[in-house]
Amino acid sequence: MENLSEHKSGTSIEKYFSSDGLYKVISIGSYGLNNEYIDQGIRAVKNKTTESKLVRSGQLTMVLNDKTANGNLIGRCLLISTDNEFIVNQRTEIIIPGPDLNGNYAYYYLNGPFRSKVKRIAQGGTQIYVNYSSVKKQKINYPIKDEQIKISKLLKIIKKLITLYDRKLKLLSQVKKYFLDNLFVEKEYPNLRFKGFTDAWEQRKLGEIFKFSQGLQVPIDQQLEKKEENTERFIRIVDVTQDNIPQRFVYNPTGKGRVNLDDIFFVRYGAVGTIGHGFKGVIANNLFKVIPLIDINPLFWFYQFSDIRFNSRLKALSASTSMPAINFNTLRKMIISNTSIVEQNKIGTILKSLDNLLTLYENEQQHLTEIKKTLLNTMFI
Repeated sequence: MENLSEHKSGTSIEKYFSSDGLYKVISIGSYGLNNEYIDQGIRAVKNKTTESKLVRSGQLTMVLNDKTANGNLIGRCLLISTDNEFIVNQRTEIIIPGPDLNGNYAYYYLNGPFRSKVKRIAQGGTQIYVNYSSVKKQKINYPIKDEQIKISKLLKIIKKLITLYDRKLKLLSQVKKYFLDNLFVEKEYPNLRFKGFTDAWEQRKLGEIFKFSQGLQVPIDQQLEKKEENTERFIRIVDVTQDNIPQRFVYNPTGKGRVNLDDIFFVRYGAVGTIGHGFKGVIANNLFKVIPLIDINPLFWFYQFSDIRFNSRLKALSASTSMPAINFNTLRKMIISNTSIVEQNKIGTILKSLDNLLTLYENEQQHLTEIKKTLLNTMFI
């Protein structure tokens, strides 16, 4: 690396910090996990010392310290695209690409698998660090300049797409939160109504709308790790609270505790209030299903039950013991908002559409991230 670039070390410039300073200061906290600059609001005045630490357009900065032992930050680089805006503080190195190294290519390369090399030469314990004198001796692979430019352009496009999906996800999440915050407000007239709906919402006891049915108790030695004929999936608390848990299967000739995809169920003991929906199988006896006594839209109730305010009320009802538990008699008396089935259908459909979009964007973002990771691991070997 030392044959392809020059470098300049940062030094302590804290005494030149000023709220009305001209320059933005790059320090350890300026490096985001997405390899983007984080503005901490730290500024420094202009003088000979700070001018000597200016970073020019097309140059990079590398962080040489990490506040933790896991190395999430160490070796990360920022690519500077403006002149006379940024200066570096101590433990940050300015990297100046030479004529054979494109700055954009270097940015993606150094933030790619190259960081593993930096971690391997890091020193320290609870807070690790690396000396740039060791970093610059590491070898990097590079094609001709034109190919470097093409590679960096491709990676830049993918990065922009990932950022775009991230913004869409944040915006949609805000929209969904706004709907939930203004629909399920525990009063007769919600803050948000859709066109054509003006009637007051009923305030009813939960036991007038649902009855509760506890799941099936199955000894662990009767829970199968592989599905056999006439067995059903056995749904436990861990299946609701954790991802990628190996499934269990049980025989259930009585049908007790059986749930279908539209059914809603809750954790009764321990992780009180955790909600399950979209499962098919048999729930365990520390879970319970809510069975409607009137015509309802399951999605409407799933979203109302998922709201943090309902969850807080549910937890408050649980016994204050070492093992919190929901008392069915108390739960039946809980007051809950109910509206017409037509309005329930409308609300459920809209919120489900938002969730479908969120899932779509999450999958697209994850797919692009995997493509980027594959490209980095195959091109920068």
